[in-house]
Amino acid sequence: MERSPERVVSRLASAKQIARVHCPIEWPEGDLCLNCHQRFPCAAYSWAFDVLADAGWSAEQIEGLDVRTGPWS
Repeated sequence: MERSPERVVSRLASAKQIARVHCPIEWPEGDLCLNCHQRFPCAAYSWAFDVLADAGWSAEQIEGLDVRTGPWS
């Protein structure tokens, strides 16, 4: 099955946004997802990480999408 360039771009854009908002926050019981409150990495972040990694992004580039100024921002 071939993917259209538009679909690939859309999938990458979605993955970047998901990686931005499903980021870890520290709790006494361990890291939780800021967005969905599941154990980090949550399913959404894992999917986004895999999509971006398959597109050639490094782990540092993916983690760099989290541009919060503090743990709760």
